[in-house]
Amino acid sequence: MLEKQHQLSFSFLDGDIAHKRIVLPNRRLAKDEALADLYAKTGLLFTKVNDAYVVVHRPERKELRVRGFVKDDSTQLPIENASIHSIDRQPTLTNEKGYFSVIVPSSTTLTITHLGYKPLYYSVTEGTAIEEVSLVMDRQVNQLEEIAVKHFLTNGLQIRTDRSYQMKPRMTGLLPGLTEPDVLQTLQQLPGIVSIDQSISNISVRSGSHDQNLFLWNGIRLFQTGHFFGLISAFNPNLPHTVTIYKNGTPAMLGESVSGTILIDSPPDQVEQSTSIGSSLINADVNSSFKSSPKTYWQFSGRRSLMDYVNSPVYQRYSERVFQNTKVTNFFADQSLSYRSEEDFRFHDLSGQVKHRFSDRVAISANALWIANQLAVTQQNSLDSISETSELAQMSFATNLMYEQKWTNGHESDLRVSFSRYKLFAEDFYEDRDQIGIQRNQVLDKTLSLRHALILSDAWKLSAGYEWSDIAIKNDEEEAQSLQSQSIAAQLVARYPNLFFTTGLRGIHFISHRRFRAEPRASVSYLFKKYWTITFAAEAKSQAAYQEIQQQQDFFGIETRRWKLADGEETPILRSNQVSIEAQFQKRGWLLRAESFAKQVNDLNSRSQGFQNQFSQVHAIGDYTVKGVELQVQKQQGRFTAWTNFHINDSRYSFPTLYGTRFTNNFETPYAIRWGLLYAPQKWEAAIGGIWYAGRYYTQPNSRIPSIAGDGSLYIDYMAPNSSKLHDNFQLNASLSLAIVVRKSLRFKTGLAIQNMANNATVINRSYRINRNSETIEEIDNYNLARTSNVFIRLYF
Repeated sequence: MLEKQHQLSFSFLDGDIAHKRIVLPNRRLAKDEALADLYAKTGLLFTKVNDAYVVVHRPERKELRVRGFVKDDSTQLPIENASIHSIDRQPTLTNEKGYFSVIVPSSTTLTITHLGYKPLYYSVTEGTAIEEVSLVMDRQVNQLEEIAVKHFLTNGLQIRTDRSYQMKPRMTGLLPGLTEPDVLQTLQQLPGIVSIDQSISNISVRSGSHDQNLFLWNGIRLFQTGHFFGLISAFNPNLPHTVTIYKNGTPAMLGESVSGTILIDSPPDQVEQSTSIGSSLINADVNSSFKSSPKTYWQFSGRRSLMDYVNSPVYQRYSERVFQNTKVTNFFADQSLSYRSEEDFRFHDLSGQVKHRFSDRVAISANALWIANQLAVTQQNSLDSISETSELAQMSFATNLMYEQKWTNGHESDLRVSFSRYKLFAEDFYEDRDQIGIQRNQVLDKTLSLRHALILSDAWKLSAGYEWSDIAIKNDEEEAQSLQSQSIAAQLVARYPNLFFTTGLRGIHFISHRRFRAEPRASVSYLFKKYWTITFAAEAKSQAAYQEIQQQQDFFGIETRRWKLADGEETPILRSNQVSIEAQFQKRGWLLRAESFAKQVNDLNSRSQGFQNQFSQVHAIGDYTVKGVELQVQKQQGRFTAWTNFHINDSRYSFPTLYGTRFTNNFETPYAIRWGLLYAPQKWEAAIGGIWYAGRYYTQPNSRIPSIAGDGSLYIDYMAPNSSKLHDNFQLNASLSLAIVVRKSLRFKTGLAIQNMANNATVINRSYRINRNSETIEEIDNYNLARTSNVFIRLYF
């Protein structure tokens, strides 16, 4: 522009003017004024050789080397990929340790930038030539971030602003005792979530039973969540899942749960193309993500157990925990009975996903998941030579089809059709009764949902949705139960510099029962004094499908639950209400959280609660109330993370027709302490930690001898329900992993995990039964998992 306007010619070296950007000078400026303006904006010298010729060059200044580290002000952790640049140099990025080294002219200013942080300016003087400088960046607060805590317990586990937990298993660091980031095992590290029998098929969120949790895989409801009867998650941890967990303040779009909500999403178009194969001493798997065209994305996974090929020490320990690690004592003779058993067990799961983008605004996707377990157990009492074989098979198939559309002006829509089926068949030989029981349980769930979102501004988002559901459940030879329902929901989300606010309302019409229910949900977080956050959350929820127990001894007690449907009369639909308030402090690597909550679940069926006492065969409707406090302390220092969490609560049943006063919940854990220490340098990770759970409550007999009913039958005369307590359970776990980059397209990872390092033998459940053959009372003690070591190896390419 200047050459044309003033008939000038400029001469320069490309390197001198590279990366210079300016706003065009005012066209009304005279020639000398324009050159002065350019000098002020660029720092370059403009030397006139004559009236028509100008040489552009950098001023001669002494060059200095500046090196140092860039860290986060609140966590003191290094910031990777921060940009370091000066006015006449190309930018340099910090490495994974936050380190940088640049050569710049003296008397210049370095500008340090990174997404999510305030720009930092550092003046370079003669004295900085040799020094290592430490630069600390403050986080940029524009609107309250979606992620409130970016590193919780370990890498890849976060707390979001709405106080839900989010984890990405493939990015999650080590946790004590785990070879892989098992989704449901990781849940048990969170405060308020426990499994009183160390099973991921019996996860209790704030004293709720496992069936009161909602599990959604890519929007499809699942009715089976575990392999090996709760010791292994049914979700392949090596898929690029994003897992979100709600304990309270659940979004209005989600229903069918009176306890926790777990969302497992893995869109194939949001992951890089890769393939991995791996194996542990339990199972082997393969996973692959790729594109068949620029707009079509695929993702596949397969996993299978190795127990029928390799009788590994891990399998032996798991078998002992599930089948054999049980002590049965005949009270009458004070004699311990042993049961020898042989198991033939295998499991597998397969998943496939595809997504095609017709354009940036339109996409269609399909997902499918298949889970299967098969088991045959041959058992023999040590007192006789008779042996019998029992068989059990479980299968789940889930699939859906989804259409996504982005409209203009911030509108987004999606339409989803889902199908989920669960089947269980068991042929169970009752050794003490010389009987065979055949059990069948089938669930068929069909769902149609439509959702629309409107982004009103950078701070406001409004969502609305409609859902139609048809669920049918059949048990044995009974007539199938079915329930149709339809729901409408609306949710408003707002984000401001110091405030996050979401409120929603879900309305459910149970068509088959001709009933309507409105469920409000809300969550409010306020950030003040930069480091403190106060959060209030509340919700009302309901649930129609639940699990019921027919016989506690069904299939040795490892798979006793059957899905049922509330009929709206004799078995009402479950209802829950919950409120909580939380305070959080976060500064310089410290995280302190304290949350107090109160929750009540009404219209509870006693057959769903796993009673192993005088109420085991009784049907009654009641409720439970739980109040508690959850505490979390965490400290990050460089590559070290140390954390502990603690919860105390009081959970009580009320079943007026069963017992005159409130009594302890079967899933009550009055206190639980968990702690961990992690060290994660660049190539390897190490973790050690422990758990300390309160012992489970149980009911003792009044007498060691069976009582006789009026009809001559035998029964156990029990004490007050849940009036006794087992010893506390302490366990020490450790893990170690090593990752090696062989070349750019090939990575290798291996590791070792040890559970129960001290090999403590603790009774985790105690119950009683009458042996019909000997007419005596037997005490059944189930023990925790003995010391178990597992190794894994995985290749990424």
